[in-house]
Amino acid sequence: GRSTGGDTTLSKAILAARRALGDTAEAQTLIRTVPRFGYHWVGAVVEETAEPPPSVAPALPVAPAAAPRRQRNAAPVAVAVLLVLAAAWIVVHGSVAWRPRDAVTHTAGAPAGAAAVLPVDVLGEPEDAWLRLGLMDLFSNRLRDGGLSVIGSESVVALLRAGGAGDPREALLRADAQVRPIAVSAARHGAEWIVHATLADRTVDASAVDPIAAARAAADRLLEALGLPPHGTAARDAPTPTLDQLMQRTEAARLADDLDRARRLLDEAPAQWRDAPEARLRRAQIDARGGRFDEAGRRLRALLADLSAETQPTLRARVLASLCSIENQLDRADDALAPCSEAIDLGGAHGASDAVAIAYNNRAISHARRHDFAAAEADFARARVALAREGDLLALVRVDGNEATMLLGRGRPAEALPIFERVEHRFDALGLANETLIAIVDEIDACLELLRPADALAASERGWVLLPRVREATIRHQLQRLRADALAANGRLEEAHAVLEHVIGTADPAEEREPLALARASLAALELDGGHAELAAVLADQAVAGLPSAEDALRRARAAHLDVLARSALGDAAGAAAALDRLVRWSAGVPSTTFYADLAAAETASTPAAADALCERAAATAADLQLPSLVANAAVSCGRRLIARGELERAAIVVGRVARYADADFASAVLEAQLHRALGQRTPWQAALARAHALAGERRLPADLETFAASVPLADLGGKREGSAAEP
Repeated sequence: GRSTGGDTTLSKAILAARRALGDTAEAQTLIRTVPRFGYHWVGAVVEETAEPPPSVAPALPVAPAAAPRRQRNAAPVAVAVLLVLAAAWIVVHGSVAWRPRDAVTHTAGAPAGAAAVLPVDVLGEPEDAWLRLGLMDLFSNRLRDGGLSVIGSESVVALLRAGGAGDPREALLRADAQVRPIAVSAARHGAEWIVHATLADRTVDASAVDPIAAARAAADRLLEALGLPPHGTAARDAPTPTLDQLMQRTEAARLADDLDRARRLLDEAPAQWRDAPEARLRRAQIDARGGRFDEAGRRLRALLADLSAETQPTLRARVLASLCSIENQLDRADDALAPCSEAIDLGGAHGASDAVAIAYNNRAISHARRHDFAAAEADFARARVALAREGDLLALVRVDGNEATMLLGRGRPAEALPIFERVEHRFDALGLANETLIAIVDEIDACLELLRPADALAASERGWVLLPRVREATIRHQLQRLRADALAANGRLEEAHAVLEHVIGTADPAEEREPLALARASLAALELDGGHAELAAVLADQAVAGLPSAEDALRRARAAHLDVLARSALGDAAGAAAALDRLVRWSAGVPSTTFYADLAAAETASTPAAADALCERAAATAADLQLPSLVANAAVSCGRRLIARGELERAAIVVGRVARYADADFASAVLEAQLHRALGQRTPWQAALARAHALAGERRLPADLETFAASVPLADLGGKREGSAAEP
């Protein structure tokens, strides 16, 4: 019903088309997703010319069983036509296959007019191949130190990978019309290397026996040609050309994702170069890039003991910035604060702006994990300014994602969701599958908190397509678990159950404690709804034990709430009381977790008055937090009891709080139907019941909800039962 649309609208349309045809995102037997392009009809098509083809519009409904054959074939043809029209809309409105989705405005937060050094064209021997990325990185750093805004090497490599084969300058311009490519070439000429560089109408040359020295000289001459006399570059100059060559070789290998080669280069280097502080830092960074965070941390701490703030301040600042990042990776937010702060102070005083930018971002993450959100927001803002100056396109997008994750953790999914969507599109434009999938995971989480299950499922389908490109098990399992939650929220219980069992069966208990615990909590909810309270209690208890950190407080509270409900359903009053006591004790002081403690206490209270008081307190907390998922949980819990007791005036107030969600949220629709049935309002009951059926999927409605048998008068609301003369 809309004249305009975007990615979410298109995803919903494809989801509806697949359902109508009995297809799924996993099977893709009729509609296939073509990554980074669109959708492709792959079902068999029969062309019949004996009669004129039916018009498109009548073909959209599902044909009755007795229809002639040409009408039965019309629905798939109509869907194919709609897909072609959708593809045409995308092309006309600028989302062309070879162009990143957000290309026409601003790519991934790159600073306006930033320059980008392209991989170097190398004319030399096979052993000189490392110069392609090694000199590119050296040239970028040299120009940035001279005051030019230059996109980081890692960002350039990602952009070019996303752009595919062809002229790299065209790939960059497709990514952002404001990016200014710098073409560099290096060629052997007798005993010397000649480096040639061009930016727009400015061209420079330099020569030297060593290619690194020639590249340095060419970069300095380009700065001079741009009116930026070289300054501050000594900090990046290695003590000897040979050590400098080792550093650029290893960086070239790292940019090419060849970490084994980078380690080998360092391990096989002579001791005096291998043990140099720069090489030791590079080895720690390579370990961190490969996920060896404990080893990287040990190397960095040992290196810090050998570096003086007085004699090597810029290098020490970079080591500190790397260490604060490692501490955050290891979930040690408190330990990360000191190295982050020292890196900021030391780097700021001695011109190590790259270290300062990294440290601000990581200190913001540490503050957020410690719930010091004002300090986190301030540091994220400082990080953006520093990274814009550095021209680090990838890091700017990551800062956006990190801040959105903080917003989601603070219970502000409505603010976080558009940021996650933007981050997803930008990472996708850069061809970074891991980062794109992480953004999608957060989008699904935000949509579920906002009671937008269809949007959550559409996002999960985009993530499902990316799974084959992502090797990291933790990220894969996060997507699969949230995909299951989205399936369950849309009533596809069997699929959700199968996905969760897969995660639980394949996750490594030692390395993936959190994803495993969250999958068990999700499965516990399914088992409890399915009447398997004993299994639900076991799973919920395991989930609580696996979520010990402060960051997991809300999820742990939900799992603990399930544990209380499951034990109560089993008739285990003592076990329910013990589980509730544990939940109350550790949830004190955090509103989102005390909400679940109050809700669990209300659902197990011994008297209606006690239950009502606790439920009202939980509802007030949910209203203060303005989190739809909590508002709906409180309304369903409180509303059912009030309706059962016949207190319909109070129930109407409670149900009215979730009326806005009844078109999308199954539990809210059921609750609304229960209220109208109890009130004797046939027409509203029928409408609410129809909504509940449309949302149910494999979920069962309460048996008594299907029949209209009003038994409670409307005296308290000033009206009459439906059919009376005074009906409002």
